[in-house]
Amino acid sequence: MDGSQGLHSSGESLGRRVRLNTVVVPQVRALGFVAILVLCGLHHALITAHVSDQALVAFILAIALYNAASWLTLVFFYSRLRRFDLAQLYLYLDVIFFTLAVYVTGGDRSWLLLVLVLRAADQAANGFRTVLAFAHWSTAAYAVLLAYLAYVEHRQLNWTVEAVKMVVLYFGNMYISLTALVLDKMRRQMRNARDLILQLQKKAKDLEQERIKANQLANQKEELASTLSSRLRGPLEQIASQVKGHGQDHHALAAASTAALMALNDLTRRAAHGSPNRLFDPVAMAASKAEVSGIRLSAGGDVPRLVVGNDSASEQLLTYALGYSEEYAQLEIELDRHNEHCIVLRYTLYGVLTMPEDARRIVRDLGGRIRVPKESGRGRQFSWSLGFTLPDGSDSCSSSTMAAAPPIE
Repeated sequence: MDGSQGLHSSGESLGRRVRLNTVVVPQVRALGFVAILVLCGLHHALITAHVSDQALVAFILAIALYNAASWLTLVFFYSRLRRFDLAQLYLYLDVIFFTLAVYVTGGDRSWLLLVLVLRAADQAANGFRTVLAFAHWSTAAYAVLLAYLAYVEHRQLNWTVEAVKMVVLYFGNMYISLTALVLDKMRRQMRNARDLILQLQKKAKDLEQERIKANQLANQKEELASTLSSRLRGPLEQIASQVKGHGQDHHALAAASTAALMALNDLTRRAAHGSPNRLFDPVAMAASKAEVSGIRLSAGGDVPRLVVGNDSASEQLLTYALGYSEEYAQLEIELDRHNEHCIVLRYTLYGVLTMPEDARRIVRDLGGRIRVPKESGRGRQFSWSLGFTLPDGSDSCSSSTMAAAPPIE
């Protein structure tokens, strides 16, 4: 967040706080006092009538003047007094008028004692410490009222009953403060959740930036591979065509040039696709490589057309293996074994003198097995097995799936 956004957010927060304490809270306080006045009137009419009507009217006028004065001072001075919370002061002064309501309805004989828990109740959302402060303040206000009745008006009080009433009042306020403690805990959890969301959003933003950088690097790598391929493909094709024209003695060199061209194509492709495990068609991949190398391909009907595996490494393996094969060589693909999630394909290459070390290395890297070379009617054969995961499988093909394969070479 930049500076202008921070100032804008701070201004909005201050505006909401000013409106809350100069409009909303005073309206709620006024309604509360109206309710108390109604209770005082009913109490005076139905329960205790020894209090004079003049005292009740004077109390009503005092309440009206106090509410008007407090509202006006909040409107004109709340936003100006930044270091002093004027609204909080009036919340404490309200308790004095609650106590006066108890006094005008009979004092120690009033049934409106429980109005002294209203302030603690309506402040529960402001935290445990605030409610605890009002709980003690309300109890202390009633204690001061009892002292006034006993030592100024010289009433005969039943101190045992008043002590019980003080305990009930205090523990009622304390119970409300405990509910505020629960609210504080929930508020902290919500604040922690918001902080966690902000952290996750920041991490997501950082990951997005890293993804953009990775894409940029991948594009640069692709451009580099394309440049190398375009600069080297022409000379290699020229060498291969010239060498093939000089007969069988140079067939190995021509095959090597062809393998180099195929490796360049593979380099260009892998530069654009960096993901190791992808969905691909092993038969179509082998057919493409076999067509380039000029050899025959046969695949069993039970070989799946879509598997999940390292397509880049599998294609590079075929590049190396078929690049050094004779023109009359043949490649067969068969389903070796399978389970619910995994399959093992056996590749057999007939009519080759050897299997290049680079191809052997890739087979080992992929966790495959190279079978012992054999002689057959179609010439020397090499065979290797690779494990793949089926598209709907959840397990990767492990070495245990290939436990029955012949010993490696």
